[in-house]
Amino acid sequence: MATGNPTPGPKHIELAAAIPPPPPDESNEAIIFARKTLVWTFRLAVGFIGVAVIYTFILQ
Repeated sequence: MATGNPTPGPKHIELAAAIPPPPPDESNEAIIFARKTLVWTFRLAVGFIGVAVIYTFILQ
């Protein structure tokens, strides 16, 4: 059995850095539901603020 120094190769951290991160998972149903909910919440908020502004102008 031969005993000797192993050949120097890339370190673990170098190998890990070479692997690109995975792309975001857009097929997850929870993410799609949360995005749709956020969009509709934003639209409702803008709508309520717009109605409130118009209502206050009418009352003046």
